[in-house]
Amino acid sequence: KIEAGINTLDLEVNSLSAFMFVPKAIINMGYKWIDRFVRTVLLEVNEEGIETGIIAGNGKESPIGLLKDLNGAVVDGVYPDKKAVAITDFGPDSFGKDVLPTLNRNGKRTVDTIVIIANQNEIDTKIYKATHVLSFNGYVKADNYKNFVYVASPDVPENKAIALLPKKYTAGISRMGIDFSDHYKFLEQLRTYIVLTYGNGRLKSNDDAVVLDITNL
Repeated sequence: KIEAGINTLDLEVNSLSAFMFVPKAIINMGYKWIDRFVRTVLLEVNEEGIETGIIAGNGKESPIGLLKDLNGAVVDGVYPDKKAVAITDFGPDSFGKDVLPTLNRNGKRTVDTIVIIANQNEIDTKIYKATHVLSFNGYVKADNYKNFVYVASPDVPENKAIALLPKKYTAGISRMGIDFSDHYKFLEQLRTYIVLTYGNGRLKSNDDAVVLDITNL
């Protein structure tokens, strides 16, 4: 007899906006590439905002980021930071002993691929050195006993990293669009461009990700 249930996540819809002012004179003079440029920049800024929410959002009118503790004490809608687990290597002696039991639920689920998220500098220095060995032909990648996928994000602080199981962060965007108006800054003859996104996100379960302290990696 197999008993199964369906868990639901109640996610409120939050909004993220970014805007830019452009002198109408430039547009009126026929520089149509300005419109394309502004839209491209706004989309890039919008994506950075979404990334910040997924990594470090505190849950108050924002996503609950990977750095936050779902089981921690929530004060005024703000989730606390997860306690980081200190590791000295990505092998069985440190990562395998102190991190994997959380991700594999003490052996109750299989874990193969693990996404490691850190800022680019940490990936290029500490993490690279911890996952490569120096040979006569230069540095070569060591054979890891797990399949690690490395993702760079500037929103992960120095000396920190996140070990995440794939497809365990639930995020949804219900609407995203770019619009403009000539009314807001009418006297200044400025056109206002705005990108507006509605959505939210959080981990499915608190043990789907572990925050790492890689100071001594």
